[in-house]
Amino acid sequence: MTTPVILPSLGAGVKDVTVLRWLKAVGEPIIRGETLLEVETDKIATEICAERDGTVLEIGPAVGDRVPTGAVLAVIGEAPVNSGQRSAINDERSTPSDQAPATDNQPSEISNQKSQIPYSGPISPVVSRLIAEHGLNIDVIPGTGQGGRVTKHDVLAYLERRMSDAVAEPGPSLMTIAADDDGDGLEPVSVMRARIAEHLAASQREAPHVTTVWEVDFGGAVAHRAAHRAEAERGGVRLTVLAYVVCAVAGALREHPDANSHWRLSAGGRPALARKRAVNLGVAVAVPDGLLVPVIRRADALNVMGAARAIQDLADRARSGTLKPGDMQGATFTLSNHGAAGSLLATPIIPQPQSGILGLGAIEKRVRVITSDGADAMAIRPCAYLSYTFDHRVLDGAGADAFMASVKRRLEGWRAES
Repeated sequence: MTTPVILPSLGAGVKDVTVLRWLKAVGEPIIRGETLLEVETDKIATEICAERDGTVLEIGPAVGDRVPTGAVLAVIGEAPVNSGQRSAINDERSTPSDQAPATDNQPSEISNQKSQIPYSGPISPVVSRLIAEHGLNIDVIPGTGQGGRVTKHDVLAYLERRMSDAVAEPGPSLMTIAADDDGDGLEPVSVMRARIAEHLAASQREAPHVTTVWEVDFGGAVAHRAAHRAEAERGGVRLTVLAYVVCAVAGALREHPDANSHWRLSAGGRPALARKRAVNLGVAVAVPDGLLVPVIRRADALNVMGAARAIQDLADRARSGTLKPGDMQGATFTLSNHGAAGSLLATPIIPQPQSGILGLGAIEKRVRVITSDGADAMAIRPCAYLSYTFDHRVLDGAGADAFMASVKRRLEGWRAES
């Protein structure tokens, strides 16, 4: 009896993963719960474990392959698969032993001549992706798999042949040149970096971004933090200014639900707003390979200590690599604390499908004019810029500024004794 290892759903919005490394090889024993391989979504790496004891009989995708949810990753059984037994995996790494022999009607070399008969054989997910990414016509690619099936290696060989012969075909070339025109070396980016680039570029194309900038006096929040910081530390909590921003933004989103809405098309294709009942705040956390955005769920139900505890937990797990895919899904709005590195002002890009992101700049002492009892006076106050980038399809300037006025009022309303 054999058991296929299926790539499970790793959460809403995760359609495929990239194989990072295999921890087991064909022929090795494995026990239930033991890690078989590691995969990476656009945000996080996770392990795929065996669900039964046995021996690894087959391994499907290679390291670096992107695999869709529901695909067969491997096969576990009690004994090697018989040569006549059909594999549970669509082998994307065809070897000469499982390829049909070359005949007069089946070329054994890559040819650039167009096929006279449209290809009608099976197309695996990996082959489909390569065809789409490189703008190829599958009809011109000779298949060396069983029954003339086009395999991944056929597509790669065709691309390499096309490059060497300088044949003009639509789509980008497969191989990245080793250096640019100035002789500088080119270094491949990580899966996370590539996915971040894809998502942010897509967001800029999809949503009309507009940014409004507000200056906020953090004097009250800073005084409250100073008065309660020791108490928080005794409870094992790092009380940061970001916790006050979380509370202020969550309350303002509840007050202004349009800012917590997402642009959608209805079943009939008409534009609509999806009003999100939950206020789930994504908090951007910088990690060595890029950026993770874990989510504080039901943030509007938290007080400042609860918000600080949630931020600390998610940030610690993000940097230690122990977040789970579900920890980074379901955000309705995002916060970016770019001021932690000293930045004063930024115009962050909206993570789709959300309609807004708020950037917190560095808090610094500034000279401000304070009016008290009708008289103006100069004062030195801890201030920061808050930049709110919003989807102009969802909000106009008046609505965005009303939301920011609520955030500002809540932040400036803190008192040390409150």
